[in-house]
Amino acid sequence: MNLRLVRRSRLGALVLAAACAWPAAASAAAVTVAWDANTESDLSGYRIYRATSSLLAVSTANAAADSYVTKTTVGVATTSLVSGLAAATTYYFRLTAFNASALESAFNVNGSGQDVEVSTLTPPVDVSSPAIPSNLAWTAVSTTTLTLSWTASTDNVGVAGYRLDVSPAAGFGSFVTGYSNRDLGNVTSVVISGLTASTTYYARLRAYDATGNTSANSTAVSTRTSTAADTTLPTVSITAPTAGATVSGTATTVSATAADNVGVVGVQFRLDGANLGSEDTSSPYSISWNTTLTANGSHTLSAVARDAAGNTRTLSDVFRILKNTVGPAVSITSPAGAYVSTATALSGSAAPMNEASAVVSNQVAIQELTGGLYYDGTAFNSAAEIWLGAQGLNTWSYNASTVPFAAGTQYKVMARSRDVNAFVTP
Repeated sequence: MNLRLVRRSRLGALVLAAACAWPAAASAAAVTVAWDANTESDLSGYRIYRATSSLLAVSTANAAADSYVTKTTVGVATTSLVSGLAAATTYYFRLTAFNASALESAFNVNGSGQDVEVSTLTPPVDVSSPAIPSNLAWTAVSTTTLTLSWTASTDNVGVAGYRLDVSPAAGFGSFVTGYSNRDLGNVTSVVISGLTASTTYYARLRAYDATGNTSANSTAVSTRTSTAADTTLPTVSITAPTAGATVSGTATTVSATAADNVGVVGVQFRLDGANLGSEDTSSPYSISWNTTLTANGSHTLSAVARDAAGNTRTLSDVFRILKNTVGPAVSITSPAGAYVSTATALSGSAAPMNEASAVVSNQVAIQELTGGLYYDGTAFNSAAEIWLGAQGLNTWSYNASTVPFAAGTQYKVMARSRDVNAFVTP
């Protein structure tokens, strides 16, 4: 197909319909170009070439391949807005036409045989500050974070972002770390973190534009972070009876002390896991215990301290309560028979009545049955019982090698033990 569609004489002159424009809300210049229409029947469109140096000596083929030349394809209209241009810059324009077979004409020429030259304008200096941010509101509050939102500010060109101050003081004499003139970007809400529970904070905003113009401070708003949940357990200790005590009677005092980071609201005493009376809600914490209603033996007292948040701490199995007990059980294992020809040692065992009543000593007494006298460590001279110390605790022995036993005479051996509570074998 012959390229008769676009002949230079038929393309028409490229002219400037508007020399330059700088849109009020844009950051780049724009130029409107216009040209005479090509009247060929198979015209498909036009292609605008532009560069920052003259295109007069450049062929269409070279211009299409050169990276410094910008190519823009448009339809069959005879005008086009070329935008995205740099301010205060000279641009050179040429125009071609092409048909449905993608055959393209040579560059046009204007009436002077030159390419079209135009200079963009320097944009006006923006000296207007954005409007002050408004409608600041707290939209979420927790123990360590706050969420602040606001209505977007307006500006003659456009708001670029906001700067935030957060302070624990109404006069903003100090700031939360990281929140002094903090740049938030162009948003309308922010989560403020790293705060302390149960604390009042103040916030204010400023809007700024791309030129750096900044609004005045917004009206400050304040709120208080939530109170942190109390998860600290109270402390408690039983002060009476003392550990390992032996108790009796109808009015034994059981008492305790308790403390908490917020406050103790009550102490419940328990006997063997069951409540012993009602909870005492005032310090000093105590209750009167009628021990006659409790069976003889070993028992466990405990105290449960409770705070307002419902946290509890139980001090249990702290000690054993022994009531109306007797001394250890004692036995003689040697001599084992009723009659012996000689006896040089006496021995036996002693067992405490419970785990809290350890054996502390053992004794023996030896009686000559004919005269009824007791051995006093030297001879059988005493009409009263004489108790002699034995060696050992749970097993014991007594050296009888020096006892003046007489042949054919009967003797009686007795033993007793004492425990840590001063109870003696009955």
